Amino acid sequence: MLVEVLSGALPTPAPAAEEGADPAEEPPLPTAPAEMDAHMIAMSCELIAQLALSYDGREALIAAGTGPLLVRLLETAATPSADLTVVEAAVSALAALAAHPDACVLLRGPPAAALTKVDEAGGGEEEEVVGEEGTDPKAAAEDEGEDAEPPAPPAPPSPPPSPISLVARMLAPAAPVSLQRAGAALLAASCADAGNASILVACGVLPQLVALMDSIDGGMVAAARAAIEALCLAVPAALFWSRGALPLTVKTADGFYAVTRDSELLAVADLAKSNLGPEVLLVDSAVDAGLADVIAAATELTASDETYGEPSMADAAAMIARLVCERMGGAVSYHAYEQYTEPAARVSIVREQSGSRVVLLGALSAGATRHRALLYKVLCDHLGIMCSYDAGTCLRGAHAYHAWNTLILNGEVVVVDVTHNPGAFYPEASDEARQYKRIDEYAFSSLQSTFIKRTVPLAPGLVDATSAKQHGNELFPTGAAPF
Repeated sequence: MLVEVLSGALPTPAPAAEEGADPAEEPPLPTAPAEMDAHMIAMSCELIAQLALSYDGREALIAAGTGPLLVRLLETAATPSADLTVVEAAVSALAALAAHPDACVLLRGPPAAALTKVDEAGGGEEEEVVGEEGTDPKAAAEDEGEDAEPPAPPAPPSPPPSPISLVARMLAPAAPVSLQRAGAALLAASCADAGNASILVACGVLPQLVALMDSIDGGMVAAARAAIEALCLAVPAALFWSRGALPLTVKTADGFYAVTRDSELLAVADLAKSNLGPEVLLVDSAVDAGLADVIAAATELTASDETYGEPSMADAAAMIARLVCERMGGAVSYHAYEQYTEPAARVSIVREQSGSRVVLLGALSAGATRHRALLYKVLCDHLGIMCSYDAGTCLRGAHAYHAWNTLILNGEVVVVDVTHNPGAFYPEASDEARQYKRIDEYAFSSLQSTFIKRTVPLAPGLVDATSAKQHGNELFPTGAAPF
């Protein structure tokens, strides 16, 4: 019965293009949904949402084919005649059903390769191309001469957008609050699938969710908070952008990229299209020979020795710190660091060569603290040493984009030095640790940094020069976030 009701709510297929129509013209939109009591459809979706709360209910609904019908109802949100009541109910039902992995796959949509793959096993004959007045274009090309190039094949059609990408429309400021809440709930549930989470990051939903945290609607704030947490847990790049840190328990992997909080968080492929703004550090040892080389060096350096056996975690952590310092340009004294310009020069060269702001981490032969700290985190993750990656407080000035790492050694949290005295450990509450992190009174130890931070206004659209971490702490008070 539920399947029949939902089937009746689906839009009829778009009319076929007339013969001889210009292929460049936009395809016609689907026609309006078949007439049916929207209240009945919404009630059916609500019933599905209730049934989907149990494991057996989800299994039965998936087996009955309810998932594809709900996804098609979701897709009607992109049509001018969409009934928001029906769309909201379908979104809520999908949010409940998304606990089933098959529903997450439906929301992700088919892979692009499946949309363009040619059936080589006998999927039809090649259509004969006929030119003007029935002439064969191939024969005409031969008549014009052997050097004539055959016409270029038509470009493959663009794949349709993933169904889950429609959530971005539901989070728009002009959308009804109830639809925003439903969209945020669907987003949170669908992030159980890594593919869906990556698509949502590429759609730019995280800044939308952050904006919704300012809503006066308590339910909206709670839904946005839950969606941010789910997205950050699924995508480490989103966690770093939102919180300004990767905690000990979150590992980097090939594909991780570090975007500073004053930049828009998009897919790395979209960020690579521009060479404006702070560099985006990409971790990908599969294509980064320099990173693969330093990972191999760290593995060999910390390997068990026949004479001395396996190094302790403290010894291994210190070895890696010295290796990072060596690979990133050597030690720089605390007071000389403000004039340390080699990292910026190296980053500029790499960006100029690639024409992109996305920089492979292993391509840098000199690094500031943010480059060194990320490399240290990557190496520790590969070697099984729990290590954090924390962003600093200033987004401008001498301490801009500062970063550091923390470890737990002998039950104590320590900050590891990879820049000034590589291999040294400072208890987190010590003056040495606060100085290395440039926090508290040490945040103002540079007159240049203090002057810029206090007197120069930010460009429109940029985040204030407090910190990514402070911004995250405002979103998630102490103990509120599960990371």
